[in-house]
Amino acid sequence: MWLLVVLAASCRRKPPSDLAVGIAVDRRGPDYVFRFAQCGNGEEPSRVMDLDVYEIGAQDGGTAPSELICSLALTHDPRMSIAGEWKYGDIPPAYKRKRCDPLAPGHAYRMEVTHATLDFKVATDGDVAVLSTACR
Repeated sequence: MWLLVVLAASCRRKPPSDLAVGIAVDRRGPDYVFRFAQCGNGEEPSRVMDLDVYEIGAQDGGTAPSELICSLALTHDPRMSIAGEWKYGDIPPAYKRKRCDPLAPGHAYRMEVTHATLDFKVATDGDVAVLSTACR
């Protein structure tokens, strides 16, 4: 009987790092760390060839992307692409940064990568909340 209770409890608690699809974001101290999961059939590792972050809702109050805030493009071997995690503002070895402005508290953003999107908001205290994530 105790085994059933333990199994039921462990099934209900999923750690926040357990990301099934799309993109997730966490605040770690002053940093924002994005995690990339598999999209599609999940047979191939998630590869980030291009990464763009836009402010959303700034002009129309909705969710349309407006100003480009951050942009990275893979310039070398695709096997060197971001896999797993990326800290906002870092420039991985195989990438060229076109732009990467700081994320502003109280603003909402959309991250678009090769196969996924993430809408998120940075609260006035700097905490971050996921609004939506999807594979495309």
